[in-house]
Amino acid sequence: METIDVTPLVRCNLETIKIEGSRGLQIKAWPIIQSYHIVSAKGICQEILPDNWQEIHGVIERIESHRKSKGSFIGNCKLNHFILKVFGLDYLGILDYPLTNELLGISPELSFAEAREQLTQIVFNAIRRQVLEGGTTIGLDVDRIIKQPELLDVVDDIVRNRKKEIQSVAIGPNRDLMPLWFTAHGFRILSSLGVGKIAKDNELKVIAEAFKRLGLEFEISSQEKYSSTILSDDAKKYITWLVEKGKTNCLLDWKRE
Repeated sequence: METIDVTPLVRCNLETIKIEGSRGLQIKAWPIIQSYHIVSAKGICQEILPDNWQEIHGVIERIESHRKSKGSFIGNCKLNHFILKVFGLDYLGILDYPLTNELLGISPELSFAEAREQLTQIVFNAIRRQVLEGGTTIGLDVDRIIKQPELLDVVDDIVRNRKKEIQSVAIGPNRDLMPLWFTAHGFRILSSLGVGKIAKDNELKVIAEAFKRLGLEFEISSQEKYSSTILSDDAKKYITWLVEKGKTNCLLDWKRE
């Protein structure tokens, strides 16, 4: 298998570090021991140093420029997930909010720690609004949230919203599971079961039993129903992409303290 060291490409502009996916090709990023990836639908790979804010700022600036000039490259939720992961904030789950402009407003001259402090406050405020306005809490780790004084007062709302959204979901005769995938409890349970968008033979029974073990129930009806949880089209697209690619665990695999 051919190996390519892409470390020297980190400081190149966005156009020159596109690497088209190829079978039998292994991309080696040494000595970047802890690197993070943004992968577009076309298989383009971008790697940056996770502890260098100036590098991160520059990459995000180029991505945003690319999105404005050539259309959608990476959706807001996908880019936000990458940013949260880089800063160790991925336990906050899906941030359904256009974070880029505020992020680029943070001076690139700051240290990684200083930038993280500013970003954390921006993200905490956004997550708080998202919860209070009935937005998604997919991937949000309540055990970590209760340790954050700024978010402690929305914990009850998170628990209540998650239970409420399951109660309003119905799976129709086509066995489409996306109404469940678009809920926080559903996302976690279906991820653990390794199911896809459509329930196969006997899977619906297994899924229902898994929900019941956690004291949760959803309706099986002649017509499917989605919850009233607010999800942007971008968030739905990102969740659907994760389900289709079998990558849903990336929203649940947080760095543990």
